[in-house]
Amino acid sequence: MKLLYLHSVPFNTEKANLIQVFSMCRSFQKLGIDTVLAVPETDDSINDINLSNKIIKKFGCHNSFSIITYPKKKLLNRLQHSLSCYWGIKNILKTVKADICFTRIPFFLELALKAEIPTIFESHNNKLHNTNILLEKLWKYRLIKNSSSNFLVMFITISNALAKYWIQKGVHKSKVISLHDGFDLETYKKSIPTPKARTILNLDPNKKIVVYTGSLYKNRGIENIIELAKKFTDVEFIVIGGPQDKKIYYENIINFENIENVKFTGRIDHNDVPTYLFAADVLLMIWTNKVPTINYCSPLKMFEYMASGKLIVGHGFPTIKEVLSNGENALLANPNSFEDLESKLRFALTMHYPNPISDKAKNLAISKYSWDNRAKQIYHKLLSIG
Repeated sequence: MKLLYLHSVPFNTEKANLIQVFSMCRSFQKLGIDTVLAVPETDDSINDINLSNKIIKKFGCHNSFSIITYPKKKLLNRLQHSLSCYWGIKNILKTVKADICFTRIPFFLELALKAEIPTIFESHNNKLHNTNILLEKLWKYRLIKNSSSNFLVMFITISNALAKYWIQKGVHKSKVISLHDGFDLETYKKSIPTPKARTILNLDPNKKIVVYTGSLYKNRGIENIIELAKKFTDVEFIVIGGPQDKKIYYENIINFENIENVKFTGRIDHNDVPTYLFAADVLLMIWTNKVPTINYCSPLKMFEYMASGKLIVGHGFPTIKEVLSNGENALLANPNSFEDLESKLRFALTMHYPNPISDKAKNLAISKYSWDNRAKQIYHKLLSIG
C-alpha cells in the first residue's frame, strides 16, 4: 500500500502541526505502508544535507519515509493562499501512484477526490477560515458536501466533541472516527532521571521546578504563570515557547515587577523538550476560554506530559477531560478559577515520586496514545473498509 500525505506547511516553520504530520508519517512507514509526504518547497533542496540535519535536529531522528516538495505560487501577494498550491498538488496526484491519500487541508481533499483517489481527511478544528465569515461558510459547505463522496473513506477528528460537531453538520457518522493526538513512544521510553536531566540543563538540583511548554500568545494565559510565581517564590518556573516578541513582552513584565523565579527560554527544538519535562517536578497545562480551538482541541503536549511520568496540573476544559480525570491521573482546575489552579499546584508540589496520579497518566499514554498506536487504528479501520 502506498500512502500520499498532502500537507501545506514547509519544514522551515515552527508550527506544531508539522510535528504531528511528521510523526504520523513515520508511524505509517513502520507499519510497512510506503509513505510519501508532500510539503511546499523551501529555500533548501529537500535532498540537501543541511535540511536533513535540520530534520534530525527538530525531530531527533531521520525521516524513514519519502519526502517530496511542490512549488507554492504567489497569488495576490499571499503565499499562504490554498490556491497557490493548486498546480503543485495536481501534479503530485498524477505522478505519485497512491493507493490512499491523507490530508488535513479541505482544498487538498477536494483535489484528491476529483482525482478519484481514496482519501482520508483529518479535522483539527470546527473552523476552516478564521478571518472571513463568507469563506468559512463556503469551505464548511464544500467540506460537508465532499464528505459524501465515495472516495472519502474516513473522516478523522481529534476529539469526541469535534466528531459530534461534524456529524451534526452533516458528515455521515459511519465515516467518522475520533482519535486524539499522541506522542513518540521511542522518545519517552528513554526516560532521563530527574537529577541527570537537571545536570544536562544546568538547573538547580534542589529546587522545585514547574515547567510549561507551548505558545505564549495572549489567549494562553501566561499571566497566570507570573501570578503563580509570585505565590510560590521558592519555586522555579520555566516557560518554553514563543514567538520571540511575546517572550520579550513577558520578560519585560517580570523584570519590571522584579520577579526572579520565572525563566522564558523561547522556542527550542521539539527534540529538546523531553529533557525539560524529565527535569520538572510539575508540568503546567493552561489555556483560556479565548483560545479559538479550546472546545475541540487535543494538545500534543498533553500526551507528552503524560508520557514523561510527571504530575500534570492544568485546566479542565472538556476535551482535556476526554483523556484525563481530576484526582485520578491529573490535577485539573476550574478554567475560570485562579484560586483553584493555585490550590492544585500547591498540592502537587507536596507530592513525591513515584505516585499513583502520574503513574496512571504515563501508563494510559503508553497503552493508548502513542503515534504508532494511532496509526495502527487508522490502518485497521482501512482494512475493515476494504
